[in-house]
Amino acid sequence: MKKRILSLLCVMALCLGLLPTAALAADSVTYLDKDGKVQTCSTATEVTASDSQ
Repeated sequence: MKKRILSLLCVMALCLGLLPTAALAADSVTYLDKDGKVQTCSTATEVTASDSQ
């Protein structure tokens, strides 16, 4: 019985590790790609007018 519970806990931990981390991130950025499809990105740099050359 103890082995069964331990194996179920291990399976749950492995399944949790398969989840995409980008989906769990709260700081993701949503944008439209060149085809107009909604995409998300976990890291981004804001470009302002002072960044132009």
